[in-house]
Amino acid sequence: ATSGLLRNNLLLHFAFADYEESRMRSEECHKIYTDLVATVADPTLVYIQYMKFARRAEGVPAARAVFKKARDDNKTRYHVYIAGALMEYYTSKVDSLLFTAIMISPNYNLYQVYNLLTMHGVPR
Repeated sequence: ATSGLLRNNLLLHFAFADYEESRMRSEECHKIYTDLVATVADPTLVYIQYMKFARRAEGVPAARAVFKKARDDNKTRYHVYIAGALMEYYTSKVDSLLFTAIMISPNYNLYQVYNLLTMHGVPR
């Protein structure tokens, strides 16, 4: 189902990874996400879903490792930083990690994003 005409459909790949996760086949899920990261032009959404899977299946340190890979990939956009910062906030409740995760981005002025997040729902 993930080959042929629908091989570029991200939603189908994400659903297949969720199915494999429900069957407790983490290695297959890792393979699905790493193959997707290698094949799509913009892997931002793939990395975000991969971080969510890693946090659910293996814990926060595994999700941080995926975030590190996403940060090192030149094709990702700022959405990965926001997802990583929100994950850190909601899992550890430490505000300084949220600020640090946003401020490490060399390509974007995410301080404004941080201000928007703190004004609309994420307390300082």
